[in-house]
Amino acid sequence: MYQCASKIPRPFSLPLIGSALPFMGKSLDTSSIITTLFRTYPGIFKVWFGPKLMVGVSDPKYLEILLPNCIEGILDVWKRHRKILTPTFNQKILNSFTLGTFRKKAFLDYLIEITSEGSSKFTDQELTDEVTTFIIAGSDTTATTNSFVFITLGLHQDMQQKIHEEVMEVVGPSRQVEPADLPHLKYMEMFIKETLRIFPVATLILRDIDVDVDLGDYVIPAGTTAMFGMPWIHTDERHWPDPYKFDPDRFLPEEVSKRDRLAYIPFSYGPRNCIVTNIEFKTIRMKYAMMAMKTLLSTIISKYRISTSYKNVKDVNLKCNMITRPRDGFKFAVELRSPSDRQQSREMGGRAFMM
Repeated sequence: MYQCASKIPRPFSLPLIGSALPFMGKSLDTSSIITTLFRTYPGIFKVWFGPKLMVGVSDPKYLEILLPNCIEGILDVWKRHRKILTPTFNQKILNSFTLGTFRKKAFLDYLIEITSEGSSKFTDQELTDEVTTFIIAGSDTTATTNSFVFITLGLHQDMQQKIHEEVMEVVGPSRQVEPADLPHLKYMEMFIKETLRIFPVATLILRDIDVDVDLGDYVIPAGTTAMFGMPWIHTDERHWPDPYKFDPDRFLPEEVSKRDRLAYIPFSYGPRNCIVTNIEFKTIRMKYAMMAMKTLLSTIISKYRISTSYKNVKDVNLKCNMITRPRDGFKFAVELRSPSDRQQSREMGGRAFMM
């Protein structure tokens, strides 16, 4: 294994313990060390923790090879679970979670029902694991992203006003947002995507490598754990000029076509990507998380204005654990829009939306 991975760049290493010494401190220090490694070795690096090899990867050309093929030796279990869970994310069910609609059978109801069906049966432990995963990955991550969106709205009042005007033109001031409205909130979607670029909720994706993988420049040996660092993939200057400038126009179709498709992977990539990234909304591909965020944001921004005490995105000091959060909490305030804003909203609500 050592010889196979010898060409991969690495930081200073000691006999027996490898690169483990700097990590033997507080969790805050660990986060800073990982950030330094991804910044110092853009693309790929390795660290030894005694006999255990970990490889950090942030170059899209390596991601293209690794992510579609890393199943961690649990292919049969993963396929069975994915086959069972995917039907719970059809568009009809997702629409039932938007405002003003009748709620149909929920995710947990479906899982309990499916456990009685022959070969598809979940064990009690598997059922518990899946529900726990969806509580954390489906709710906590969306709530965290919404909070980051509120911060970026507070930082960019001109963009917040543009989103408010878009909501008034598409939805209007007096009715609730409907599923058919969501595809027309195009600037809002670009704004959310840019927020996810700078503040990806997932810090690291870990995958075990079961066979030697030839990346062309390097070989990653079997038995390695690969780390894919979202914050560093999304701020690589080779793909994102002036990476900490907040600019939703980066997600205009003509700009997206210029970039490597794996320079932006907020929902991961490959067969083990987020289950909600492959949903058909008539002819428009939508994501459950994006639907939820658009619905919430449309409802709030139509009546309230968001502000923050931060001055720019670099002021947000991040704590990168399982889920990325600010070290000092989410600092934003919500206030009712002024009567003049609400009057303007009523006037705009009568205009047709064109894009």
